[in-house]
Amino acid sequence: MTNKKDNFKENTLDEYHFLKKKCSDHVTKYVSQSLEEMVQDRSERSKYLVNAIHKKRDKSPRLREFIIEQAYVACTKKEIPEDLYKIGAAIEVYNLSTYLVNWFLDKKGELKDRADEQRAVIEGIRLYDKSKQMIRSTSIKESLKEKIIKELEIVNNQIYLGQGDDVDRLNLRNNTHNLSEKTYIENYKETCRRKCGYFLGFTARVGGYLAEADNNQIDSLSKFGIALGTGIQIVNDVADNILAKEASSVERPYQDQFSDIENGLITASIYSAIKKQPKIKDYLNKTLDSQEKLELYETLKRINAFDLPMHITRRLSENVAKKALKKTFNKNSRKYLSQMTAILCNSIIYNQLKYQGYKRKSLC
Repeated sequence: MTNKKDNFKENTLDEYHFLKKKCSDHVTKYVSQSLEEMVQDRSERSKYLVNAIHKKRDKSPRLREFIIEQAYVACTKKEIPEDLYKIGAAIEVYNLSTYLVNWFLDKKGELKDRADEQRAVIEGIRLYDKSKQMIRSTSIKESLKEKIIKELEIVNNQIYLGQGDDVDRLNLRNNTHNLSEKTYIENYKETCRRKCGYFLGFTARVGGYLAEADNNQIDSLSKFGIALGTGIQIVNDVADNILAKEASSVERPYQDQFSDIENGLITASIYSAIKKQPKIKDYLNKTLDSQEKLELYETLKRINAFDLPMHITRRLSENVAKKALKKTFNKNSRKYLSQMTAILCNSIIYNQLKYQGYKRKSLC
């Protein structure tokens, strides 16, 4: 017999997915319009690259604009202004810019040659500029426009510092695997904050700014978003170590499993694995064939290498993100934001691991 509590959770989750899709559908029309303006005088190949990621994502509900919307709802009972969705679109266009540049940095499969690499960087920079133009074209206060743009510039800097960490901080060549666990975890969490945490903290604050929230609300939203985004980055890093057919997710716009390992990056699961079985290092900084990927994946499961990132994720969700919301917002107003923390802990990636026979040894 299903109890009322289970029914409440199920209904909330159904509503969550419905509202998230509705929000993304609303935002998508502005994103598509802006991209059309961007590529009208570009080469056919440039047009393809600019639109490729968006087309993979435009039918899937996105989290960023939903955070903006629900942060706004948590702070006020006022009707949601259309400018909120326009700013959500600007932030999505910015996000697309980072994916394009990341295609170049991480050598994603969409790029065919040197000319494509150049196109990706050029169009990525143009999309970044376009996102700021989109914010300035809204009808919100000039002072708030400039505040949002200034914070976006800070976030942009952090994101590329995070990309730099992959090269100069968390890579096999830097002997990251020799760090103590405490030092490694702090370094790794900061990199994940840079790549995604500060970005989602920013999106949560934007919702608060538009709602004219007080400082306590803004602070809580910021802490929530940073923790959530950091956890999402950790989950995405885990997904990189799972065979593609087992790691599908609407939050991943491409299937590039094991590219982190091939680039020598030491994420939490790989750090944990090397500590338990040093020969794991032999898989890093080399192109892996299908058999090697399968062998590595099975080894990571067998030695419980995924326990460490799962543990960090749960602590971020329970001890930081959810706690920040409870401090400031009542149960009803934070309902869908809280659902994001629950989904983080029970992500599709972690569930896929469970279905594939992974059994945690930790208490998390």
